[in-house]
Amino acid sequence: MTFTVEEAGAVSVDLQPGWNLVSLEGEPTDGTVATVFDADHSATKVFSYDNATSSWVSATRVSGGTWEGDLVTLDGQHGYWVYADTFTELEVTIPSGIGDVPPTPPTIALGAGWNLVPVVPVDGAATRDADDYFASIRFNLTRVLSYDADSGTWESILLDNDLATASGSNKDVSTGAAYWVYMLEADTLVP
Repeated sequence: MTFTVEEAGAVSVDLQPGWNLVSLEGEPTDGTVATVFDADHSATKVFSYDNATSSWVSATRVSGGTWEGDLVTLDGQHGYWVYADTFTELEVTIPSGIGDVPPTPPTIALGAGWNLVPVVPVDGAATRDADDYFASIRFNLTRVLSYDADSGTWESILLDNDLATASGSNKDVSTGAAYWVYMLEADTLVP
């Protein structure tokens, strides 16, 4: 039997000046805010919504370039609002999955109400059909919204059983993006 061990790879997400709604495509090697957004990075604020407690957590860059707040690490289980002063990238290293324990497919716990949800690739694709991605929570899901940083507007992701017409609406979700998802009851997303 022959196998190849791949090195952990850097994953990047483009950020624009202003607010960006983003996610990581897995668990980073080092997700501490100060490592992800080092002293030279233009990000000044990072917010996430804790689906379990229905509360915000945040980190703000203060004088001297250090970070303060209750958001200490970024992970592949949440979406993030990142405020950047310039065009830049959010760049992290995601391990290849080779280690002491075999990998398991991802799951994301969601609570009743709004949840800030990442897109975790399971097939290596950069985009995925929204109906397929949210299939495991379809009966509790009522709304999926994305944020367009270019225009500063919300866009509804219309799923197959939405009554509204899908013209002009994106039916795909993208790795590196995050989405607001409204749930009737707590459930588990199985991407």
